[in-house]
Amino acid sequence: MSKHFGTVDELFESTHFTKEEEEEIDREVKFISKLIKAREKAKVSQMELSRRTKVAQSTIARIENRNVSANISTIMKYLDTIGYELDIVKKKK
Repeated sequence: MSKHFGTVDELFESTHFTKEEEEEIDREVKFISKLIKAREKAKVSQMELSRRTKVAQSTIARIENRNVSANISTIMKYLDTIGYELDIVKKKK
């Protein structure tokens, strides 16, 4: 039986990740959180997003739960459908 973690910090504490791996996971978690918040702000359910994008609702759920990595075209469809776009900005030091 797999152990479930309540927070990313709990996962980091019980698993041996490099600093770079921890930073990558943290960026992914923040990105997915922003995706979800944007979808919710647009008042679009996963089912409605699925209907509009032609991406299975189960795939959207797996993306939002970080159970699958989405390709860039799926992320672009997701964002476009809810009125957002992806932008590239210089990393803060």
